Amino acid sequence: SNDMIPIYICEDDPKQLEVLSTVIKNRIMIENLDSYVHISTSDPEELLNAAKIRTSSFGIYFLDIELEDSEMDGVAIGKLIRELDPLGKIIYVTSHTEMSMKILKSNIEPTDYIVKEDLYDLKENVEHILSKIFEDFQMSQIQKDIFKIEFNDEIKFLPIKDIQYFSTSLGAPHKLEVHLTHAQLQFYEKIKEIEKMHRNFIRCHKSYVINTQNVRSINKKTREVTLANGETIPASIRGLKKLIS
Repeated sequence: SNDMIPIYICEDDPKQLEVLSTVIKNRIMIENLDSYVHISTSDPEELLNAAKIRTSSFGIYFLDIELEDSEMDGVAIGKLIRELDPLGKIIYVTSHTEMSMKILKSNIEPTDYIVKEDLYDLKENVEHILSKIFEDFQMSQIQKDIFKIEFNDEIKFLPIKDIQYFSTSLGAPHKLEVHLTHAQLQFYEKIKEIEKMHRNFIRCHKSYVINTQNVRSINKKTREVTLANGETIPASIRGLKKLIS
């Protein structure tokens, strides 16, 4: 997906703000990251207002811990950002380490810290942090489209788009079958766990979980679901409601 990740910077020293902003922009350019500096400000209100209207899956926030002229310090802002953006990456920029202890106690789970004393260190840190965030993000994007099964000491990686449905295996309570476009494989798992594994997996019957992206038609009268590979499987009354809603 072309999900550009916005970066928000809040720092009350104009010189530091300029430095941080430049280092980040250079990094985005050099590494060709799917990102941009959305806002670079000394005003936390301005940053929070921008974060409220975010449409990306998460944002990256560089926050100065000690904001001199503001009612709020970085920790307070971090707490508000956490509510707005549960997956957001919060990086605290600080000139002293005792503030870091205060944060660790505040349970905001920041992604990282940068101490701004040394420009060379700051640059290295920013580069390292951004690389790591984007590597993790790309991995999670890839994993969203792959389903991993394990059977007889073999691990298989199945593209989600090929999965039609899962069914329980007759006479083998811990075994499931995954039905692909032209094949089926067995693996060990409980049917109730499958639904949690991908947003497209819906349990339409006590014995079946279907991949909604491969549903082609639903007959409400016979409660049958036809899949992309032509197979039809039954849905319970509750399962049908889940599929149609």
